[in-house]
This record gives sequence, C-alpha cells and structure tokens, in this order.
Amino acid sequence: MSGVDFGLILKVQAHLMAGWSGDPLDDLGLVRLFHPDGCRPPLIWCFNGQHEPETLAALLGPDQPLIALRSLHLVARFEAGRGRLDSEMGDYYADLLLDRLGDAACVIGGSCQGVSVATQIARRWILAGRHCASFISMESEPLYPLPMPCTLLYGAESEQFNPHLRGDTGAAERWRLLVANPVQHTIPGGHGQYFQPEHNEALATAIRRALNGPAVAPLAAHCLRLRLERPPASVAPGGRIELGLRVEAEGGSLPGGLMIGHIWRDAVSCDVQPVVGQPVDGEVCRLVLAAPATPGLWEILLFPSLPPHGPLSWQVHLDPIASLRVKATDLVM
Repeated sequence: MSGVDFGLILKVQAHLMAGWSGDPLDDLGLVRLFHPDGCRPPLIWCFNGQHEPETLAALLGPDQPLIALRSLHLVARFEAGRGRLDSEMGDYYADLLLDRLGDAACVIGGSCQGVSVATQIARRWILAGRHCASFISMESEPLYPLPMPCTLLYGAESEQFNPHLRGDTGAAERWRLLVANPVQHTIPGGHGQYFQPEHNEALATAIRRALNGPAVAPLAAHCLRLRLERPPASVAPGGRIELGLRVEAEGGSLPGGLMIGHIWRDAVSCDVQPVVGQPVDGEVCRLVLAAPATPGLWEILLFPSLPPHGPLSWQVHLDPIASLRVKATDLVM
C-alpha cells in the first residue's frame, strides 16, 4: 500500500459520507456532530457505516453529544501499510477536533476497523494535554498503550473477533499491559450486527455503562526510563533475542509488580504485532524477545506497565528504542 495518496483517501471518504446525518464540523464533512446542546462530555466515535452514528445518537439521547467519524472501511485494504494509513486518518481527525473542542474532556471509541484510528486520536489527545476520561473498543483492541481506563466490547456470537470464542488466552494479559483497569463486556449478536434493532438496547446499555464509569486518577509514580543493550548483529526471523535492560526510577524505587511491554512495528508500513509482556525482577534484567517472522526493517517499542494501572511514564516511551533489520538469515542493527 506504499505510495497511497492520502488526499485521494480524503476525497473518497467525503464521497462516502455525503449522505451522513449530523452537523459537519469540517469543509469535507468527515466530522459529524449529533446533539450539540447536550451537557455531557462528548463521545468521539469512529464508525464503519452511515446508519451506525444515527442509531447510536438516538439510543444515547439528546443529552449526549456524539461526534461521528468514519474508519477506512471500504477505502483501504487490509495489507501492508494499513497501520500507517489508520494513523494518518487519526491525525487528520485529531487536528480538527483538538482545534474545535478546545479543553473539553471527552470519551473516545471506535468499532472494529475504527479502533485503530480512534487509538491514534486518543494518543494525540493526551499528548496535547487534554483529558480523555476513557476509551471504548468494540470488536478490537488498542494496539498501542493508552494510559486511561478502557472498556472492550465483543459479540456473544462473534467467533472471529471475540477472544474467548477464538481461543485467544493471552487477550486479558495484553489488555492489562496496554490500558488502565480494562473491563470487558459481552453483548448479544455477531460481528456487524450490534447496530441492528434487536441488539440496540444491549449496545446502548454497554456504552452507557462505559460512559458512566468511575473516574480513575492516574497512578502517582516516579518517571521510569529504559536503557536497552545493543541488539546482536544477526538473528533468523522468529529467532530468540536476549538483551540486557536497565530500568531507572528517577528519584525513587521501582514499584512491585512492574511489567515491560514490547511491540514490534514495521518501520515502513507501521503495521504492528500484538504486545508481549515480561515481569521486571530488578533494575537490571534480561529482556527476551522473539524476532518477527517477516523480513524487513522493524522497530522495538518498549514501555513500563503496572497492571491494573496500565502504562507508566507514557509520554517518555512513545518512540522506538531500537531499529532492527530482519533478513532471511540474520538481523542487523
């Protein structure tokens, strides 16, 4: 998907959203506002289809402002480079919303393909010093750490996406690394059915529960910094890498139960592999990684996390700590 013209993507999005309801907040009509006079903090949601925001706005009522965005569903294929496009779409929305909403607190969420876009918006929101009370993820999970509470919604019949149905035993551990106080709810129906009339009330109940969740204060902790040993000169795809890691707590000691999460990200496409966690047994420890199976230039993102409080010193650990090239027979930094 290299060389995709993002301007063309915006034009396609504008065409697909031409018939959407809601008040447009931008010239292209890609950001739609429902219930502008509502008194509650706005819910920013990235949807897949036209009827979904209309349904959710009606279910939540006039007191709940809803800002509807669109994912890249039917616009971009699931192939190498989709991660970069989702991030660019999230940046486009974030630039508009940060300018329009000022210092207003909000809740951010998304459905399926919209979760990746919504994750980038949430990251930008925090980096701008704004308050996001929580994140809601339906039929997917954030791929990057978010220092905020998160509600994850999956369908009772969604065999492809519900981790409990597809035998994904590591999902709960990933969530505890990536977000604060993760809560998972099962809603009736299968994938793509939640905005249908027979499931509307269950969906609205689950989202209202997430919107009304208790406020969670960030954990007061010393700033943690990570110092990683230089990687080895070579390793086969999927090979074991063991590196020395120093975890420094500025002005204090390490909290008990600390974990280190690591994420592999393709440096070209920005596609990522699911997070893997490892406990920290002291200021100096060994970090064990499995190299990606796919050749290419890969980045390692490391971050400290303290389940169930989620990522710590989040802003310090946004950039890759190392870049590695995985070849058929070797890995070179």
